[in-house]
Amino acid sequence: MEIPTRNLWPQIIVRTFISLLIAIGVLWILRLVFPRLVVFDLLQFLLTILVFLLAFLPLTVQLIRSLTSVNLLCEQRLLYQTLLNKITDLFIGETEVKKIIPGSLTLLGTDLSLSRVLLFRFDTHTNSLVLDHQWTGEDTSPVSKKEQLPLVQYPLLDKWIKEGGPVYTYNTQVLPDQATRSLFKSRSTVSLLSLPLTLANSIYGVLLLESTTPKKFFEEETKVLQSIATVIATTLEKDKSEHTISNLTRLRKKFVETVAHEINTPLSALKHNMDSIMSARLGPLNASQAQILRIIDEIGQNLSASLESLLLMLDFEDGKITLTKSKNSLEKIVNNELSEIKDLYRIKNITLTSRPFKESSSDILIDSTKISLAVRTILNNAATYSPQDTTVETRLEKTGSSLTFTVTDQGIGIPLEDQDKIFFPFFRAGNSYSMLQDSAGIDLFIAKNIIEAHGGHIGFQSSPAVAGQPGKGSTFWFSLPL
Repeated sequence: MEIPTRNLWPQIIVRTFISLLIAIGVLWILRLVFPRLVVFDLLQFLLTILVFLLAFLPLTVQLIRSLTSVNLLCEQRLLYQTLLNKITDLFIGETEVKKIIPGSLTLLGTDLSLSRVLLFRFDTHTNSLVLDHQWTGEDTSPVSKKEQLPLVQYPLLDKWIKEGGPVYTYNTQVLPDQATRSLFKSRSTVSLLSLPLTLANSIYGVLLLESTTPKKFFEEETKVLQSIATVIATTLEKDKSEHTISNLTRLRKKFVETVAHEINTPLSALKHNMDSIMSARLGPLNASQAQILRIIDEIGQNLSASLESLLLMLDFEDGKITLTKSKNSLEKIVNNELSEIKDLYRIKNITLTSRPFKESSSDILIDSTKISLAVRTILNNAATYSPQDTTVETRLEKTGSSLTFTVTDQGIGIPLEDQDKIFFPFFRAGNSYSMLQDSAGIDLFIAKNIIEAHGGHIGFQSSPAVAGQPGKGSTFWFSLPL
């Protein structure tokens, strides 16, 4: 809003001086003509008042107009500041792009009394603008029928977007580009403000504020609106990144599921045939043949377990995991897993000790299959990263209103820089490659999700190698609420 900024006092002084000279001249002439006029003093007073009124009246009118302009500017500034605050609160309070964008467009349209607010995304493949959201007087919604504007047909729009910066047009029918004029004429758009949605030299689209009646946007207002457009561009960048990540995640899941299916089919046939051979139904086996077949069978079982872990990991990532809970003894589950894994510890010459459970009952409402997998994972982890001739200690105990299972080893420990990532999928600590080469790094991620799905907690403490001194082992634990 333009405001008269000229100083009024010089004009007042000049006009007053001129008015006084005129008044003195008139009075001097009256004295010469009517030297004995009785009412001369009263006439002199009235004439002086009239002169001063004539001198100050134009200045008073101009001052009133200036004050009115200042008041209008203050109102406009308050309007745009309020609008900016509303949109800022919207971006702080919401996290979903599908709510932020419509909310922003609705606020712009209603608070600025516009006819339409259109958000076009820029399609780099077709070099065109694609209508994504629109506000036309009601709630903003995504556009089902995508309007597409090829920029090669609208060179003026192309120029506005790629040069950057807001462009204001009071009358769209004076635009130099015929195609652009026709576009806005078809929508009865009179005044237009184009706000490019750009960020770090990347073009995300354009925001068009349209009015079917003449509407002015002044420089300060345009700056505020461009700031809002920049925030919307940031949201579009986030949405684009999340969409890309979502697509990659979906492709990864599809790939894993396809590979798992393709491997499981021949693996099931192999297992069936292996069972037939090992049962000696097809003929007797000597010791060497039986040993080789057991090794092959074990490899097949490990491969099948790895595929199941991959699929389980995908379910946890999608939040689709289901638990089949029933009352089970956690002590019994732990003892079963200790019995199953004792051969692995014996082969590595690792002593496996277990403290007795001191409570009368360890019954707890859990999914026994998945909790067994979590127990197995922690026991396997201790065996994998423990050197020969060391000891691994396990204990199950009641701690407050929870049951806690703990495994302490004397292994290589976890480097400090890796400890905050130890439960990430596909992560392996830097010092683990010297101990094991064929781990996928997803078992601890699965164990963590299993425990947390039960409302429990999982953690560890570790003493890695420091200054040439060997690591002093790790303690992994999880607790489940009773």
